[in-house]
Amino acid sequence: MGIICRHCIKVLIHSNTSVVSSYYIMDRWRKGIKRIHNALKNCYLDNMSNDHMSRHNELYSKFSYVVEAAVVSEEKYVFCTQYMDSLQESLLHFSSANANCSSVGVTPSPVRCVHSPKKVRSKGRPPTKRKAAKVYRPKTKHVQNT
Repeated sequence: MGIICRHCIKVLIHSNTSVVSSYYIMDRWRKGIKRIHNALKNCYLDNMSNDHMSRHNELYSKFSYVVEAAVVSEEKYVFCTQYMDSLQESLLHFSSANANCSSVGVTPSPVRCVHSPKKVRSKGRPPTKRKAAKVYRPKTKHVQNT
């Protein structure tokens, strides 16, 4: 089942058609489409977070395949949820055990500040001469050459 716009519905009503072939419903209009753009990369991130982003993208792609396989049947779903609970618990114990250790010899990467682009004057006549009436413009003196 997909989502149809009001124009399509009006045409269907006008032609007394109640069934639409799946050929005419595009994939991007379907409710059950798999979307991968949930975790888009941010272009403002600097080199400091590249390792973090690459780990995130790799884990995200692996877990998306696990999710697709686990939702097929109830047995796979139950197995996956139990395994994920145990994995989450072991990760919490792993992070608390590593919190006691201190990292030696690690230097933080320099933070790069991203600014907005500079404002550039638009093309064409300058706005002061264009928008000001002749009454309010400053008078210029004409010098005659003798």
